[in-house]
Amino acid sequence: MIIWIVYGTCFEIFLSLQDGLAAVRDCLELALADWTSPHPYTDRKALAAYMPIHVAHIRSLVPPENLLEFHPRDGWKPLCDFLGKEVPQNRPFPYVNKGQNAANLIKVAIGIWLVKKVFPYVFGIAVLGVAWKWGVSN
Repeated sequence: MIIWIVYGTCFEIFLSLQDGLAAVRDCLELALADWTSPHPYTDRKALAAYMPIHVAHIRSLVPPENLLEFHPRDGWKPLCDFLGKEVPQNRPFPYVNKGQNAANLIKVAIGIWLVKKVFPYVFGIAVLGVAWKWGVSN
């Protein structure tokens, strides 16, 4: 009974995470479709052509003193200057996403999908195996 409760709780967490990832994907697809219309959102050339328009639009909406155009390779200085803070000494700038985070997130989503699709069958086969073994031994 305890194992089933733990399994059920973990499975519910997996399902909610998968639903959350699907919502993020849907939101990104909607934004990209808007930016690349009438082309498909997967059209990289259309997306690249729209990017300067998007940047110009943001610059027109946000006053320059409230807008930071920043790239992480620039390090602490521009960020700290914008925020009015001192640059941390002897503390390297954190580079959290070096290209693998998106790939790892996709791997987690695929893993969750596999668990959702395959686990009921594996669990059913295991139950049948235990029942068969129990029946044979009695």
